[in-house]
Amino acid sequence: MKFFIVLIILLVGEPSPKVFVYKYEAFLEIQTCDMYIKTSKENLKQSIERQFPVESIEHSAVLCMTQQEIDKLHNTKLGV
Repeated sequence: MKFFIVLIILLVGEPSPKVFVYKYEAFLEIQTCDMYIKTSKENLKQSIERQFPVESIEHSAVLCMTQQEIDKLHNTKLGV
């Protein structure tokens, strides 16, 4: 199955989080994708910090999501 590795980030002073697709990968199951995130935690953290200054990040999360889950998140966020 194909999963997107998604970054959800809330920047200081922003009213709502931003959603970014970080990477698109083929994993057999979501647990394998989750394991990839756990084993790549330091690289993912460094990548995020290269894109956003540390002091500007209030909260962040990296998740595995399908395209349907991303669409649902965007539709909910946009009130569609």
